[in-house]
Amino acid sequence: MQKVKLFANYCIPVVWGVVGLAVGVVALNYPLSLMWERVIVKPENVTPTDGLTVIILSVIGGVFIGAAARSGFAQNRWTARH
Repeated sequence: MQKVKLFANYCIPVVWGVVGLAVGVVALNYPLSLMWERVIVKPENVTPTDGLTVIILSVIGGVFIGAAARSGFAQNRWTARH
């Protein structure tokens, strides 16, 4: 039983963080790419470097969303049981 609690204390928040990261990257990629093409750079001037920049910004945003998902889960769900 102790091993299960130890596993759950560390793995469940990590899973929530990874899922939040994936969802954040996917959710931010499309709006960021549209905004990048229409607001920051003209569509005819878009380069592969601009695409890489959007992907990097999406990953950074995904990290924040993943951290928020992990923290939200830890505060609202897991601590209430202990």
